[in-house]
Parts: sequence; structure tokens; C-alpha cells
Amino acid sequence: MLSKKIKELRKLRRLTQSQLAKLLFVDQTAISYWEQGKTMPDAENQLKLANIFGVSLDYLFGRTNTLPEDELDKQLKEIEFALWGEVKDLTPAQKQDVLDYIQFKKLNKQKKQGE
Repeated sequence: MLSKKIKELRKLRRLTQSQLAKLLFVDQTAISYWEQGKTMPDAENQLKLANIFGVSLDYLFGRTNTLPEDELDKQLKEIEFALWGEVKDLTPAQKQDVLDYIQFKKLNKQKKQGE
């Protein structure tokens, strides 16, 4: 179930395996193996996946099928509101890039704080 959820959420967020791997500081092969069910992410990466996708661990593991109310749209609206003058003319893909970058920076901060 976890493998299907990772792939489903990655595609929903319009991330490639390589982009997700960079956010998690793992090799792209790890993402591929997780999605194929060959291996499982460790506990730390499970938490990171839940944070990146804005879902609970219960959702990732199929214990619940309740997906948060269009979390991506909510995050994009918050970014637009906060940076209105800077992002108002961007395409949806460019806005997604901004969101991806913010998530990347948040994970970097969390990683540095954990060291």
C-alpha cells in the first residue's frame, strides 16, 4: 500500500522521482524501489514523505483514505498571498516550482537542526 501511495502522491504533486529524491536527500533509485515495493523508506523518510505530501502516516500506510482538503491548492494560495507581487504573473508550473523550493528549504532546515 505504501508503494502505491508514494507514487500516487508524487504524481499528484507533479514531482519526478528525481525531484522527490532531492527533497529527501536520497538517490532516485531509492524512490523507484519504494514505488515498486522492493524496499521501504526508513522511519525518518516516512515522516519526511508525509510532510512533503501534507498527509498523515495513516494515509501513507492505507489506514485511512481521507486525503487532506486539497493541501497543494491551499499551500499555493498561501504562497500567492504572501508573495502576491512576486508570483501573481507566474504560470501554475512556475508556482509549483516555488512551492517545491520552499519545501526543499524547509527540509534542509530540519536536516540541519537534526545534526
